Amino acid sequence: MQIADRLRYIGLYQIIGGIVGLLTGYTLMTGTDRFKNIAIVAVAGAVFFSFSITCGWLILIHRRKALLLSTINQGLQIFMIGFSSFLFKYCSGIYITLGVDVLNNKVESGIGLSLFHLFINSGEHGEVSVNIIAALLLAFLLRLQEDKPTISDARE
Repeated sequence: MQIADRLRYIGLYQIIGGIVGLLTGYTLMTGTDRFKNIAIVAVAGAVFFSFSITCGWLILIHRRKALLLSTINQGLQIFMIGFSSFLFKYCSGIYITLGVDVLNNKVESGIGLSLFHLFINSGEHGEVSVNIIAALLLAFLLRLQEDKPTISDARE
């Protein structure tokens, strides 16, 4: 498969993942009476999913910053971490996770579509998970950045 084709798939993946995340967030927001309590988290989630859509779009229209921004986007998705009263989980697209819950002494795994969890001062958390899909995409994007002449050749 050509590099340009792989980039196109990553771009579409980021756009679709962002749209799924926004739609999921909207569905959850309209189904709750606690809108004011979760407004900050909802806005943060919308920003992250919109960033994913933007990254995907920039790849599809071949912008210079697309690889850098997509690398940042995938980097934000690799680690899902919770400690003390803080929890952050973000994935735009498909996730397959493997991690550990140190509070319950369990190894955990998960699979699913776009998610955003942000808890601050809420309960006890002690978990770390790695998103395998994001790690693979990040490795691919980093490899492409090392070989920039090939990228420009593939896009012409």
